[in-house]
Amino acid sequence: MASVVAGDGNSIRDEGELEDSYNNGNGGDADEEEDAGEEDDFDEDEIGSGGRRLSDRERMSSLLRRLSKGPMRLHVHDVIIRGNTKTKDSLIEAEVLQLFRSATSMQELLQAASAANARLQRLDIFDSVSIVLDAGPPELPGTANIIIEVAEPRNPLSADIGIYTRPETRGWSFEGLVKLKNIFGYGDIWNAAGAYGWDQAIEMSTGLSLPRFKAFSTPLSARLSLLTHDWLKFSSYKERQLGLSFGLVSTMRHDLIYNLTWRHLTDPTYMASKSVKRQLGHSLLSTVKYTYKLDQRDSSIRPTSGYAFLSMSQICGLGPDSNLLRYMRQTQPIHQLHHHLAILCMIPSTCPYAHCNSPFVKPFASTCSALEAMYAPEFDLRLAIPLGFFNTALNFGFAAGVIMPWGNGLKNSTTRLPDRFHLSGNTSPLCLLGGPTSLFGFKSRGLGPSEIRRFIPSKPDGSDGSPANPDRDALGGDLAITAFADLSFDLPLRVLRDSGIHGHAFIAAGNVTELLQGSLKDFSIRRFAQEFRSSAGCGVVVPTKLFRMEVNYCYILRQFEHDKGKTGIQFCFSPPS
Repeated sequence: MASVVAGDGNSIRDEGELEDSYNNGNGGDADEEEDAGEEDDFDEDEIGSGGRRLSDRERMSSLLRRLSKGPMRLHVHDVIIRGNTKTKDSLIEAEVLQLFRSATSMQELLQAASAANARLQRLDIFDSVSIVLDAGPPELPGTANIIIEVAEPRNPLSADIGIYTRPETRGWSFEGLVKLKNIFGYGDIWNAAGAYGWDQAIEMSTGLSLPRFKAFSTPLSARLSLLTHDWLKFSSYKERQLGLSFGLVSTMRHDLIYNLTWRHLTDPTYMASKSVKRQLGHSLLSTVKYTYKLDQRDSSIRPTSGYAFLSMSQICGLGPDSNLLRYMRQTQPIHQLHHHLAILCMIPSTCPYAHCNSPFVKPFASTCSALEAMYAPEFDLRLAIPLGFFNTALNFGFAAGVIMPWGNGLKNSTTRLPDRFHLSGNTSPLCLLGGPTSLFGFKSRGLGPSEIRRFIPSKPDGSDGSPANPDRDALGGDLAITAFADLSFDLPLRVLRDSGIHGHAFIAAGNVTELLQGSLKDFSIRRFAQEFRSSAGCGVVVPTKLFRMEVNYCYILRQFEHDKGKTGIQFCFSPPS
């Protein structure tokens, strides 16, 4: 029996029956004469010369000719679901019924079958999905049955390891993930994860995701996480977070997440600088984050054409907070010729906790005050140009981000250290979508504002004096901008080309600065541009399924007194975005 493939796992079965079903229908009064003529043509084609019946292949060719002439009116009579021993019929129907109900022709049914297949695959609870278009009942001409056959995994337990981006720390981590899929038949996915970050972060978390819940047609998720982060080497503090997050909206391009995080900063060395010391202790962070992402690149590991766009906005301090963690953060790296203006964010003018007499809320009320509207323009750009020889491509990139507290005490307020922008050269900016995070040739938190750490003399009388080059704490900044140009090309050896190993040359620049706590009135765009750090170099890229590894020779073109840039060999590990 022949079939017409309509997509991955989709087919038209018994095409002769479908054609007969269509021909036996009215097809609309206005098209009766045209349909009759087409039926005669088809009957002649089906009988063929000498009165013999045509083979399945010939009948298939005849059907394809009919499809190419114009719409073949056809309606769905029934949707039949098979193979779902655990998954609820209602879940599958909710994903696909609307697609098939709106189809009125064979061509539209093929498109609906392809879209339905993709939706069911995205649930991530089936090993395979097959959708077949079959002829409807003989007494109902012009109809078709949709047969959906799914294969559920025998073992609902699965495990993964990989390298992923970490938006909470603007870095990346090596993660292990264990999943239990579809335990209750509603597409529910339970998971537990452990992560170790390249920047000394350790995280344990557990979560639940649902593809839909009652009236909500978008996926929902909830996650509880515990994160510890050791920043003693760079900024003289250790960070511990206990967070609860809820995914409110999640589509192909849009994500809306609410986070409630308790955070504790400590300094076991008692050597933190004054700026770090002022921020030690407990704090509560309440945020809403919206992300828009569009990625049209041919590869996230080695992009040679296409573009990608990501806009991420956070509004923080939506509740009581002991340390004035109220700010709006806007981060938008753009890849392709775009320039984008950030949204004008209107915030209520009064805090609901300002006049609360509760003994629990009252200690926080002093930090809640009248709020202001914020306007943050963002201009971001990245462009990938294939040059047409040796698989060579030229990539340009630009990313920018800004953090601005809001409230009456705007001029005297400050943002929290973990939430600021920090640049480093441990990751490549080429494939990572996540804001201004990377600058080749510099160590982690190796540039930008810093402050001398407290010196504790080893002798009681202090006769040893202070060191000639005291250590400094990296403070990060509220405004960060990075840009790069990268030329990638194939290497001469065929064995390297077949493995995807290629070379590249690059030049990069960036800067990060503070805007608040007295710095805003002294901010100068000209001085900010003059303080850009830059580097150039070349290297070899080894792509894998888990990450992109680079062995680069970096030459520091420009750095300042307290920066930690170094000319020489540098290894970069970057996850796919």
